[in-house]
Amino acid sequence: MEESESYLAFTEAERKEFIFHIFMRLAIGGGMCQYEDLIEPYLNATKLFYKDLVSVTKDSETKQLSINTCVLEIRDIDGCNLYKTKLHP
Repeated sequence: MEESESYLAFTEAERKEFIFHIFMRLAIGGGMCQYEDLIEPYLNATKLFYKDLVSVTKDSETKQLSINTCVLEIRDIDGCNLYKTKLHP
């Protein structure tokens, strides 16, 4: 949220990354989420989810990596808003 004192910890480009969205959903949680002192379990879970969800290949000639995964964010299905409020993911 832009009002947060920690908002500037990440750039706009970083906030658009898929791994950021995975982390945000794991760390923010839902209505029953409680404060946590340790960030490492969230970082480890984020990395594992990311590795399972993203497919990367390496071109044998150019040695360049290429991402083969298409990531979509679904917010609405047939007029049914999936989020209770647009202010909180």
